[in-house]
Amino acid sequence: MAAPTIADNAVITQQEYLESVGKAKDNANIDNEQLIRLINQVSDFLEAHLRRKIRAPASAIAETITGITGSIYYVDNARITSVNTLEEFNMVDSAGAIDWDTRTIAQRPYEFVEDEGKFEFIDGHLFNNQRWRLTYETGWAVADVPGPIKTVAISMIQRTIKLMTSGMDGINSQNFGDQSTTYDLNQQLTSRHKTLLSRYRRI
Repeated sequence: MAAPTIADNAVITQQEYLESVGKAKDNANIDNEQLIRLINQVSDFLEAHLRRKIRAPASAIAETITGITGSIYYVDNARITSVNTLEEFNMVDSAGAIDWDTRTIAQRPYEFVEDEGKFEFIDGHLFNNQRWRLTYETGWAVADVPGPIKTVAISMIQRTIKLMTSGMDGINSQNFGDQSTTYDLNQQLTSRHKTLLSRYRRI
């Protein structure tokens, strides 16, 4: 079996974990391949819990918004660095192509919260179930992932390692690569973890 590699969506690096918890104290019974698997699995878990992508390539993302009532929309990615265009559905032409009308800031005043991926109309404007297309820049390098997300990831990995090396029984399991003794990440997500992650979770 090929050695595991850190996934593109990993929220921390091996070095960050080891420097945070102390290699000698907390990692004597886990090798580098196990640590990589844990980082990848915890990163997948956090992405699923937050219901959005934490890591994404630095690029322009076009996202269609439809069926939303109200003034607030949380985009698919956990970060907006800038909004390029905001377009409102006009019609489908005879060739079946969608015709979009570009809206300026003055026509549809809006603001966005960068590190929450939140797009919000202001001054009483609403999405009103109309179809919109938002093109925005996104992207978090692993070094830029917010501290609260990294803190939760490190805590969950540390807890899993302790469970794996303590021989505890009676705990639900979740597969980590080819490891035979693994544990349910949902049971490790504490109320403090949920509080730390709450501002990044897609509503």
